[in-house]
Amino acid sequence: MIQRVALLGQSLDELAAFSHDGDRQFERRVRGLRAELVDFADEIRALAHRMHPPVLEHLGLPAALSTLAGEMWATSHLRVGLDLDRSPVDMPPAVAAGLYRIAQESLRNVVKHAAASTAMVRLARADGGVQLVVEDNGAGFDTAAPRGLPANGGAGMGLTSITERARQFGGRVAVQSRPGAGTRVVAWIPLGSDGV
Repeated sequence: MIQRVALLGQSLDELAAFSHDGDRQFERRVRGLRAELVDFADEIRALAHRMHPPVLEHLGLPAALSTLAGEMWATSHLRVGLDLDRSPVDMPPAVAAGLYRIAQESLRNVVKHAAASTAMVRLARADGGVQLVVEDNGAGFDTAAPRGLPANGGAGMGLTSITERARQFGGRVAVQSRPGAGTRVVAWIPLGSDGV
């Protein structure tokens, strides 16, 4: 996508070179489009960073989760505690990315639906795999409601996305919640017998 944006930028530059001499309105429009294109490229980079932050690749899942917790505080004032003491460090990059996205989507759900003041993220080896737990002290919801929709009528795609992401790696997700009692999302993904 960034390459396509760069090519569009080059095309705009070429178009500007063929502009009618002295046509200031045309030149202003081309400059405006170029600025919009630069903004769009920045948004793509930011989206890519949110989906797969460099810290995940270079420092691992525990460091990425710690960074995510800081971002949640900075953007939404959700205080996120971490329990990563027994965290598995070595795992396939795709599994680490999947667990990161599950944590990210779970915390987004907390911000969007739970009206919580705190959340907790736990990561540990469990039952031949790795377990990620995200829980909050928020409003909770009725898990027996159609498709597990939050009581406030949220879209419900977050839980579907979380479940599908875990299944992609042969894992599973359990959601425990009830109105007024917070929510606990438990994702488990198996690891090979050699621990990776």
